[in-house]
Amino acid sequence: MFIARFLLAFLIAADPTQDANLPGTVQVRRLTIISSSLPEPERQRIVHGLQGIETDARGEELAERVRQYLRNAGYFNARAEDMQVSGITETQAGRSADFSARVEPGDRYALGDITFQDAKAFSSDQLRRLFSLRGGELLYAAEMSHGLENLRNLYAAKGYANFGVIEKPMIDNTRHVVDIIIVIDEGRPVSLGSLRLEGRELFAGAGRSLLASWKDMQGKLYNPDLLKQWLATNTSGWPHEAASTVNADWVAGSAPDVAVDILLHFQ
Repeated sequence: MFIARFLLAFLIAADPTQDANLPGTVQVRRLTIISSSLPEPERQRIVHGLQGIETDARGEELAERVRQYLRNAGYFNARAEDMQVSGITETQAGRSADFSARVEPGDRYALGDITFQDAKAFSSDQLRRLFSLRGGELLYAAEMSHGLENLRNLYAAKGYANFGVIEKPMIDNTRHVVDIIIVIDEGRPVSLGSLRLEGRELFAGAGRSLLASWKDMQGKLYNPDLLKQWLATNTSGWPHEAASTVNADWVAGSAPDVAVDILLHFQ
C-alpha cells in the first residue's frame, strides 16, 4: 500500500467530502464504533487493532477489516455500515482522518460439519485434519482461512499447481450453526517447465547461472517448497541485497495441464 505524501510546510484542514474522493491512503487517526449490541471488550479490541492503520479515503477497506475482526470472533453475519470520514488533514507525514461506523454484530455461530466435495487425491479424513476447528466450537473465520491455506499447501506439495477451492456455507439460523461444504477442483499434477527471467540481472552472469542450474529441476513434479529451496541454494553466494530482490512465481506455459513455467523477477 502506498501513502500519498503532500510536502506542505503547514497543516491544512479541508472539506472531508472532497478529500474522500482523492486517491491514495489515509491513516486512521481515530476509529469510533457505533453499536447498541456489541460487547465493550469486542469494541475495544477492534478500535485498538485498527487505529493507526492505512486505509482508502472512503474507509471501504476499513469497514471490511471491522467485519473481519467480528467474523474472527464468531459473528458470522456481522455488518459494518455507514462509514463516515471526518477531519481529514494533511501534513508532511501524510493524510489522516477520523472514521466512524455503525456495527451490527448479530449472533455468534458455531461450526457444524465440514464436508469435502470432488476430492480424489486425498481422503476426507486427511483433509478434515487440516482444520483445527471442531464441530460445536465458535466459527472463527481466521481458523477456517488457516485450514484452507493448509489445504492449498497439501495439494501444492503434490504438484497440483492449478488447484482451486470454493466454500459453500449452509447456515442454520435457528440453531446458529454453519455447516461448510468445500468444493475442490483438483486439476491434475503438473511438472516444472521452463525457467523465464524478467527484469535487469543484478550482476553479469546471474541469469546464465540460474538457467544452467534449472536444467536439473525441469521435469520434476511441481512443488513450491522445492522451488524455494532451489532458489535459496542458487543465490546463497550472492550479496544479500541482490538475493533478496529475486522473486519466483509460476505462469502457465504452452501446456498448462502438463507443466508450468517458472518466472523469476529481478527487481
